[in-house]
Amino acid sequence: MTKVLVTGATGQDAFYLMKKLSHLGFEVYGTVRGGDPARLAYLRDIPFLTLIQADLLDYTSLVSVATAVNPDVIFNTAGMTSPPQCWGMPELAVQTNGVGALRLLEIYSNPNIKFIQFGSIAEFGPYGASKLYAEIMLNDYRERGFPVTTIKFAGHHSPRRSPQFFSRKVTQAVAEIKTGKTKELHLGDLSRIQDWGAADEFMDAVIEIMNLPAGTYNVGTDDPRSLQEFVEQAFGVLKMDWQNYVQFGHVSVQPIDVPMLTTKTHQSVAWRPTRTFEELVEWLVRADLDLLL
Repeated sequence: MTKVLVTGATGQDAFYLMKKLSHLGFEVYGTVRGGDPARLAYLRDIPFLTLIQADLLDYTSLVSVATAVNPDVIFNTAGMTSPPQCWGMPELAVQTNGVGALRLLEIYSNPNIKFIQFGSIAEFGPYGASKLYAEIMLNDYRERGFPVTTIKFAGHHSPRRSPQFFSRKVTQAVAEIKTGKTKELHLGDLSRIQDWGAADEFMDAVIEIMNLPAGTYNVGTDDPRSLQEFVEQAFGVLKMDWQNYVQFGHVSVQPIDVPMLTTKTHQSVAWRPTRTFEELVEWLVRADLDLLL
C-alpha cells in the first residue's frame, strides 16, 4: 500500500485530499499540531488515516515524523492560509509557509519520494512572498534531480473554510440573518474579481498532478466573478435581497490587494471543474444554514 504524508491535516484542503486518498486505498498519515482534540473529531471517520503530531516550526517534531513514517508521497498543505492574517504576522508567515516548507523538503530530500507543495497564484504581500519563497526553493531542488512539484491554486472554497475568509464570512452571515441570529453584514469594497472553485474538486486535480512529471502547475476555474457577485448569489440562495442586509464601511483587511486573481488550469492537466459558481455558492450557504437548524 502506497504511503502518503499530508501536513496540516486539520485544514480544508487536507481534509478533502486525505478523504479521497483513503478511498483510493492509500495509507495516509496526517500531521496535526497540539491542541483541542475536539478539532480532530471529523477526521476519525477517514479510513487508513493515522494522525501524527508535528509542526513546521519545530524541526525536531518533523525529524520524529520522518523516523516514524517513510512515505512515498508528501503533500505539504500546512501553513498560514489567510493573507490578512499574514499581514498581521509577516515574520511568522515567512517562517511557516516559506522556511517551514524548506525545512520539510530538506528532511525528506530523497529522489524516491515525491514532494508536492501547495502554493498560490497570489504573489503579493507576506502571504504571497512566503509561498513564492517555497516555490523558488522547490524549483532549485527539482533542478538538482528531486521529484518536487508546486501546485499554484486560485481561490477554492468549502464549508471547511474558516469564517476569517470572505466566502465563509458571507455565507455564515446569510445563514445567521435568515435564522434571526444577526441582522446585517458589514463589508468593504466588493470590486475585486477572483476564481471561486470548490475545494473538494480541486483535490481531484491534485491527485492527477501527483502522477504527472515534477513541475509547477496552476489550478483554477478560469471563471472569475466579483466579490459583489458572490454576495448577491449567496443571499439569493435563500431568496433575500442582499442590499437590505449589507452595510458598507471601511473594512480594513490588508494594506494591498489586486483587482483580479484568476488562472487557467495547466494545459497538461486533464481535470476541469464541474461545479458551477451558482452550485458552489448554494453548497456553502446550505451547509452553514444546516449548522443552525
